Amino acid sequence: MVQVRHSGGRFTPDRQGIDRQGRATFVVPLCRLLALVTELIVYALTPAWTRALDWPIPDAARWVGLTFSLARVPLARWAWVTLGRHWSA
Repeated sequence: MVQVRHSGGRFTPDRQGIDRQGRATFVVPLCRLLALVTELIVYALTPAWTRALDWPIPDAARWVGLTFSLARVPLARWAWVTLGRHWSA
């Protein structure tokens, strides 16, 4: 994002990109990201009302899933850096 801004490019889609690909192309992934972050926060805090959503999965498997979910962030960063100017939102 910093590299894009320094080069004078746009990090967010412009009106032409939205019109060309449709608004859902940008809104749906954003909603999914917000849902994932919310889910991870709620799961990490484990309030009592999340017990109704419990599956009979071993605790170790849950922590492995959380670890993989969090590992996605540096993996995505690596992909953006590797692709450089060829990456686009």
